[in-house]
Formats: sequence, structure tokens, C-alpha cells
Amino acid sequence: MIPNRHSSVQKDNNGEMTFRGQNALGKMLIESSWMAVRFDPALMMSYHSYIKRMEPNKAIIRIARKVLNRMYFVLKNKVEYVSGVVK
Repeated sequence: MIPNRHSSVQKDNNGEMTFRGQNALGKMLIESSWMAVRFDPALMMSYHSYIKRMEPNKAIIRIARKVLNRMYFVLKNKVEYVSGVVK
């Protein structure tokens, strides 16, 4: 989930995701992010705030990055995943 970025002093270009990493793993992560948006209230709120300013397919990439960070936290700290709570 690495964005492609080229920048200089005068210009800043943000591109599509790079082709680094495993293609199948990225696809599975995006599909699981669509499911996470449906069942996790915190991710659903983030997704709805993203689609106000960008197209849904780019918003789900950002959600996939959040899901990946949550997976890393759970594996690193050896704790059970708790769905986000919205207050």
C-alpha cells in the first residue's frame, strides 16, 4: 500500500499505488477493507468522510491502509482485535 509520489520544489505529483509487493495480497486486503467498512463503525465513519472529497475506490485504499495498521498492531502486541467504537 505504497503511494507513488514524485515531488520537486515547484511541483508535487501524487500517483497510483506502486507495483511493489504481492499483487494477490493487495487485492485481498482491499476486498477485506470493503467488508471492514460494513461491519466496523469507526472505519465506516472514516470511509464516509473520505468519499466526501475523493472517489470511493481511492477512499477504500486509505481504509485498507488503516486495516493494515490495525493488523500490525494486533500481531505486534498479541492482543485480540476490538472493533472501533464511535462516540
